[in-house]
Amino acid sequence: MDDETILAVATGRKCLLGKVMKTLEDNLNSDSVAQHMLIRGPRGMGKSFFLKYLQITFRQSGKFDNCEFLLLPEEQNNINTPSDLIKLILSELTQQSGVDATTYWDEPDEVWQIELQKLKKYLSEKKSAQKNYMLVVVLENLDTFLRNIQSDKKTAKVSESRFRHLLEKLKDLTIIGAVPRVDSDIIDGNYNKRLFHAFKKCTLKKWTTEDYFKYFDRRKDLSRIQMTAAEESLKRAKLRALSHFTGGSPRIAVVLTNLLLEDDVISTANTLFGLIDDLTPYYQDLTKSIPKKSKILFDTLIRKGENLSQSELAETVGATQNKISKAFLWLKDNGYVVGKKRSDSSAFSYQVADRIHVLYYQLREINHNQGITPIWLLSDFLVAFYQSDELRTHAFKALLEQPSANADDLAKLYLISSGLFYEEDLPELQTSDEWLQFLQNIPEDNSEFKQLFEEIEIYFEKENRDNSFREFKIKFNELISFFEKIDKAEILSIYIWRIAKLTWIFLYSEPKSNFCLFSFNSLLSFIPKIGNDLTYGIIHFGIGNVHAKRLDFESAESHISTAVDIFDKSGYNGHKSQAELSLEELRIAQEIHTISKSYNDYASNGGEDTNLFQSLSFVEKNYPYPQSFAWGVFLVDLMDLQHEDNMSGGINYLIVNWLKSGVSKKLIKDICEEGIRKFTNKDADVKLIFESGLHAIHYLESNKSPTYLEKLPPDTAIAIKAIVEEANL
Repeated sequence: MDDETILAVATGRKCLLGKVMKTLEDNLNSDSVAQHMLIRGPRGMGKSFFLKYLQITFRQSGKFDNCEFLLLPEEQNNINTPSDLIKLILSELTQQSGVDATTYWDEPDEVWQIELQKLKKYLSEKKSAQKNYMLVVVLENLDTFLRNIQSDKKTAKVSESRFRHLLEKLKDLTIIGAVPRVDSDIIDGNYNKRLFHAFKKCTLKKWTTEDYFKYFDRRKDLSRIQMTAAEESLKRAKLRALSHFTGGSPRIAVVLTNLLLEDDVISTANTLFGLIDDLTPYYQDLTKSIPKKSKILFDTLIRKGENLSQSELAETVGATQNKISKAFLWLKDNGYVVGKKRSDSSAFSYQVADRIHVLYYQLREINHNQGITPIWLLSDFLVAFYQSDELRTHAFKALLEQPSANADDLAKLYLISSGLFYEEDLPELQTSDEWLQFLQNIPEDNSEFKQLFEEIEIYFEKENRDNSFREFKIKFNELISFFEKIDKAEILSIYIWRIAKLTWIFLYSEPKSNFCLFSFNSLLSFIPKIGNDLTYGIIHFGIGNVHAKRLDFESAESHISTAVDIFDKSGYNGHKSQAELSLEELRIAQEIHTISKSYNDYASNGGEDTNLFQSLSFVEKNYPYPQSFAWGVFLVDLMDLQHEDNMSGGINYLIVNWLKSGVSKKLIKDICEEGIRKFTNKDADVKLIFESGLHAIHYLESNKSPTYLEKLPPDTAIAIKAIVEEANL
């Protein structure tokens, strides 16, 4: 990039540039030792660009015409000692080349003094010729240089002292270092080290949204691109999405700005995909640089889809927020993660700042060898970046002109962004031709449905109020009127399916059975028009679940049985198996509800349902049920009966009534076994009743064999006969 371009697109660095230039001016005009500087910023924050920007400004300012500014090569593998550093500096200054800056296998002791005297002589001669002379040397990877000179434990302290000598004793030398970590106190923060407080800290800040606007405007001017006011407004909206995606990283912003200027989705996606390959060593190093505990958080954040609060992240890894705070702070301070305040709370949601790092991590660590396309890898960004109609245009263009897996995935992104499909509901099509035909059946304008869908979703999410259901029905009837105008069965089928899926979500997560039942019943009337058996079965299945939540077992069984028949005839075997399992669980739920009612009757609650279901782990383990039956499939907590004065009599009453009501023998057996375990060392009478109940089941299973009773103690045999006779069995 030439000087003119660098100056034209330099963005968000004026404040820091002024600070550095002021320090350099002070160094030039002072008789004291120079103030050396440390430019700090995470990778991708534009340190290399800033140093070139500084070099150009330094040369053009007019205040440093008699000075020299030496920007050393970024890679410094030949510098292993302070002597090597001086040798490289002099080679670059005198020969404009570092070809002679070779290093020793084992450096002789006298080399340091020889090279130091050469540098002093060079500075002295320059100072004699020009009184206001100063040499500025920039080490872009100061941390690498320090690691090199400290690598030999025998000479590390000597090397540090020699480097400190350069910083303290050569007045006309200013050294500017750059490091990729904000916690750069590791370089000069140790009181016991020779480099303690050797540098003035200057930190590169993340770009703001306004910085993105400025950078784009400058790139646009350089490209001489003309835009209408409408195009300009749209581009700025996209810039906001881009600023969120890059997390303030100028490097990624530079790459992704091509999306705004070139407007070629697949080309830019392929560029980013190739960039991941090119930067693999870089990101390997970047990942390895993360401390072990911080790396656990970094990995988990990406695997869980990001946008997690610190407390949510702690819960995910099985720790407390306090335990992870230090490791998490490291990720924040070093620019690996950025946070954004949530609109609904004081918490912050965090994501990885460098989005190319995320793409690299997903490709290499999470989705390795899964054949994911560049378009799908960038799906979250592209859906946020492009409007739905733009993705539609790009998808059609790609399917027609460049049929490929990328084009197919672009079609999928359009369907997701349109609001018509969840990712898991996308059709399973095999070729670009099939995707093209499918998209041709989707209306270009889905805005009316999308608006109605979002308004209905809001009603589902609202807290229940006295008039909320009435308002919901009015809004839903608007949707029904919209459906009635649609002639194309394929489109109507997609819309109906989307609403059915929305209703299912709230059937599981919210106690809104009246909303769900109204929605399902309203959709059911359109089934003959769309002729979709899967949707037909799903709606009946949903209605059955609503009735189950309302304890209307007869209606629930009727609708779920209908769903089983529909799935069976249509060949949806997976859905059929799920519905059959629900029927079985429904019957178990009905049994347990019977148990609950018998307890309520015994407790003399005046017919009021006191909802005495409480969780017992053995019921959850032995009687699995879907969340939709969570209204009451938990067993009555018999262990906490409050009628202690007649507890054994109460349990005896319950067992008799369970037997009378036809509750399965297996369930009664499990309950009795749990009661025996619970009352092992106390309440002998209660334990005896449970034992009697268990024996009663065995006795019935033996067809009331007299031999079975003869093996038991007389009192137990009498109790068993009494239970069976009272139950009329």
